[in-house]
Amino acid sequence: MERQQIGNREQGTTAVLVDGARLDADCGTEPSISDVVESMRKEWQTDDRILVAIQCDDEEVVGEELEAILDTPLSAYGRVEFQTGSARGLASDVLEHVSAMLIDTREVQSQVVELLGQGSTARAMDLLSGCFAVWKQAQESLSRAAEVLNLDLDTLEFEGATVGAFIEELAAALRKIRESLTTRDYVMLADVLAYELEPICERWPRLNGFLLERVSPGTD
Repeated sequence: MERQQIGNREQGTTAVLVDGARLDADCGTEPSISDVVESMRKEWQTDDRILVAIQCDDEEVVGEELEAILDTPLSAYGRVEFQTGSARGLASDVLEHVSAMLIDTREVQSQVVELLGQGSTARAMDLLSGCFAVWKQAQESLSRAAEVLNLDLDTLEFEGATVGAFIEELAAALRKIRESLTTRDYVMLADVLAYELEPICERWPRLNGFLLERVSPGTD
């Protein structure tokens, strides 16, 4: 495919590629990186694709840097490549990864409750820090997967309630954990872990299975 010349530099033309193929699209006369993304977004959605990475002059741009360069003119670089992946595949990978981490964390969570009951607070706090990171990641990853799949979690029902309500239940439990840590109320902490958070974590694999069914190709 003959490429369209998009963006110019003093010493040549910016090479713009999507998944290794030359881009053939009308992005305006002085396009920014964001302009290219927007011009391709509808096509990507139709093909179940999502932008996963950008390389500028063969250097991958990630995290906060990715947001920062979106308004940069293409002409600032000699080569810009956009890399996409399957939206459903990405969501599936995220959900399965989080599910595996939560399974491992449940065992550690039980150890924390036992240690608190034994008065081994320092050891319990060491283990709890790792658990907390996983719970937060699970909460964020579920929301991100839903965004990728354009799922409305506030209307999608799971086991008699919406998925959004389930996420809020987790968020409420995490707030109580923070409160108990702030006040050093370790009895409250053990109760929240055992009687509020444990049922949520027990249901999580079923929720992931429910969402993974919706991720499967051909699922509406």
